[in-house]
Amino acid sequence: MSAKLTFCRTPGPGETRLCTDPWSFVYVRANGNVELCCRGEVVGNLGERSLEAILAGPESTRVRRGLLTGELVPGCKTCPRCSVVPLAELRRAVEHELFEAGVDELEALRRQVREHRVVRAELLAEREHLRGHVANLEAERPHLVAHAANLEAERARLLARVATLEREQLVSAVSPRAPRSLREGLRRWFASGGPKLK
Repeated sequence: MSAKLTFCRTPGPGETRLCTDPWSFVYVRANGNVELCCRGEVVGNLGERSLEAILAGPESTRVRRGLLTGELVPGCKTCPRCSVVPLAELRRAVEHELFEAGVDELEALRRQVREHRVVRAELLAEREHLRGHVANLEAERPHLVAHAANLEAERARLLARVATLEREQLVSAVSPRAPRSLREGLRRWFASGGPKLK
């Protein structure tokens, strides 16, 4: 740090304010005005342009360049919050700020890559499981087709057996030994059409 830090005087030649706010902060007022520091001038309005366009626009660039070159905008010249320092000191502070932001961004990207690797590994394992399941189903398919064919072949015999059992039941129901109510119920049932066999 410079030994000559002051807050009340206007920066002279080769000096500037020690302020990294225009590189790291943004203030949005209720009316949509955007400023790069709490005492700065308006660099745009959200009603007219997007925040990205404002931050990359000529007004924002003029504020940042002015701080780096010592050609300060009026709000920066009289700022009581930031001390007066040599230009090189602000450049170092800005480089450090940008480096730290880059490290944070890089770490965030690394974290995302790690998360994606975990998710990808889980998806690959699930895909292998599904491949095995499909292979099992394909192996089982011929057996199921044969089973369905056997059931179809057996259907006609089973329908004939059902008809035989129903006739036998009817015969036993109408025999004199069956209760009268059962005989009457079966007669009504057969009179209405009896069993519907396909």
